[in-house]
Amino acid sequence: MGLIFPLFSLFLNSKGVHSIEIGFILTVAIIISTLTQPIWGKSSDRFNKKNLQILLTITLALAFFLTTYGNCLLDFLVSSIFIYTCTEALNSVSVALVTSLVQTGNIGRGFGQWRISISLGWIIATLFSGLLTEIFDFSAIFISSSIMSLISIFVLLSIKDDRTLEKGEKSSMSFDFIWKNHNLLKIYIAILLVWVVLPSLDSFLALYMTHPPLQVPNTLISLAFSISAIAEIPAMLYLGQLSDKIGRKLILSICFLSFPFRLFLTAVSSNIINILFAQLFSALTFGGLYVVSMAYISDVTSIEIRGSAVSFLTISMNVGNILGSAITGALIDILGFKMMYILMAFYSILPCLFFLIVIRETLPSASR
Repeated sequence: MGLIFPLFSLFLNSKGVHSIEIGFILTVAIIISTLTQPIWGKSSDRFNKKNLQILLTITLALAFFLTTYGNCLLDFLVSSIFIYTCTEALNSVSVALVTSLVQTGNIGRGFGQWRISISLGWIIATLFSGLLTEIFDFSAIFISSSIMSLISIFVLLSIKDDRTLEKGEKSSMSFDFIWKNHNLLKIYIAILLVWVVLPSLDSFLALYMTHPPLQVPNTLISLAFSISAIAEIPAMLYLGQLSDKIGRKLILSICFLSFPFRLFLTAVSSNIINILFAQLFSALTFGGLYVVSMAYISDVTSIEIRGSAVSFLTISMNVGNILGSAITGALIDILGFKMMYILMAFYSILPCLFFLIVIRETLPSASR
């Protein structure tokens, strides 16, 4: 995904897809991936997680390869659905696998280490994505991603079979459970609200950087995404460990409060240096937020339903992404990039206030 994601909107744009159509493609793809999340969450609790990851990885590799043959909106819509669905499903399954392997009391640290491995791959990929498109064309990043996905299967095969639930054990949780668990419900709502701004910071950032006053080449666009991943690595490990010791809310509060600053700085950026500086905030807006929110959810759920709990978190993120993709694409077409970022900066204050007011501290549990 590191090869493709930073330049995906540019790829679609090069095929004649307009900003509002890109927003439509992303919205539909995220809706479909969201609807399937409960299935993957329940499956990760019930069945062997390694085998599920292998199946999803093969499907993802095929979707990457077939995208290079797309020529119309429908082609890209179908391939995007498969890419987003498999990616989100892999996220839920891998989180459940990590949770089953990490020792109790070290959930924050375990999630941090897991995310670091992803970020290292992301850094390497984003550094080469722009170069590959400059030397060859956009098809190079999709073919390379397909090959790398298939290679990763050999790594998955080396993982020992993980625990699966016995017959009669609870393997999923209901909406009624979420409604009654106020801490869980509130963190889902807070994540949904803040995730509305994420498309402006990832899906549409590359397009923003190709417009005046920035107008930078693909190599610098991929560098910007590499910088964000580099910033996330120490944050994920340190903040994950720190939240194990002092609790989750303080760390999450800092992460939420960093969104308005990052969005406003992106809006007023007039050169690549300012953009690269704004990307450093990804250490908080994604790195710390993602890892510590996962740890928070692990604190308030038992291991038997943790895969389902993570799938509902992904659903919250996806619903925010659905709204954000549609809103961002429309705002860009109507008001332009700069005004879109300014409006998103003001909006991001809302989830900050919601989190600070309604979320209560839940101390890390060593008993689950």
